[in-house]
Amino acid sequence: MIPKFTTPRVGITQSKRSNSSLTIDGKIQGCNYIITLDTGASHSIFNSTIVKEKLDPLVGAWFRTATGDEAAIKDKIMRNISISDVSMKHEFLVADVMDEVILGDGFYGRARLRIRYEKASVTIR
Repeated sequence: MIPKFTTPRVGITQSKRSNSSLTIDGKIQGCNYIITLDTGASHSIFNSTIVKEKLDPLVGAWFRTATGDEAAIKDKIMRNISISDVSMKHEFLVADVMDEVILGDGFYGRARLRIRYEKASVTIR
């Protein structure tokens, strides 16, 4: 008999905000956050209002948001992120953004994360 292997699956929901962002529940450093999935983002971003330690500003560093606005990058941090039963260290930019946490493209490949819109689920392999 061949054993069946299951991969963690997490439900995705439409954001409660007025936009059409897809979100999942996750933990960063053991704290619960609503995590926005942004397949168009090149980096993952952590909201600066949540970061407790003193930031070491990156002078002149900025990025363009999905709305076309420019946002200053305040720092880069490493955090433990957990989605379902998968945990890993991941680098985040720190910036003033509306979302608590945005997961960008760099995370998806490392976590082998697959978004299935038709089933409203995220599979982590």
